[in-house]
Amino acid sequence: MGGVVRVTDRDRQLVGWVGRLGAAGVADVSVRFGLGRTAGYRRVAACIEAGLLDRVRLLYGAPALLVPTRRGLRWAGLEALGPSRVGVATFGHWAATARLAALLEARGALLWSERELRHHEREAGRLIASVEVDRRGERRLHRPDLVLIDRAGGLPVAIEVELTVKGSRRLSSICRGYARARHIAGARYYAAPEPARALERAIDTVMAHDLIDVRPLPWNDHQPRRDP
Repeated sequence: MGGVVRVTDRDRQLVGWVGRLGAAGVADVSVRFGLGRTAGYRRVAACIEAGLLDRVRLLYGAPALLVPTRRGLRWAGLEALGPSRVGVATFGHWAATARLAALLEARGALLWSERELRHHEREAGRLIASVEVDRRGERRLHRPDLVLIDRAGGLPVAIEVELTVKGSRRLSSICRGYARARHIAGARYYAAPEPARALERAIDTVMAHDLIDVRPLPWNDHQPRRDP
């Protein structure tokens, strides 16, 4: 690749992973690829210098998120996913989703991001893990944050990250959508304590405890962690 120095095939995987998710922290990259702190920062710095990744800082005191550049998406063969748009209101959710994805994939899970799901459903012309929900009398699509793919070919599992409490009507509508869907094996929520309680109430309302699983976030707090 003309003009790009000190980047490797491993870096292509790194840029591709960030591009698939849309945004991730340096610490998440290190977890996902089994890199130590120094090695992780070195590889990320090389990708930034090569114009493949950018840093986004929007929240005071929070670590930056990495986002793919258009050049990086082309290099990783992910042009179809398009650029990601990280805003102040969504910054924390992007960070938490990337953190969860890094932890799950480091343990061997096969995941799609919401960006990948949208692309695959558009290509397939059918729903794969999105579900229909009722929103103010209208039928709309709801896409999960991540999709757990069954390597044996079974139905996928929708994965959601819940950091804040949604309105009860909206939450019940989403849970009902997951409970009614026949193209997924079910849904799994990773939730902070207060949202978890709201989720349990919504699941009770739609009687879907056998299809929707609520788990605690796999870290001690529900805020995105600082880079190590």
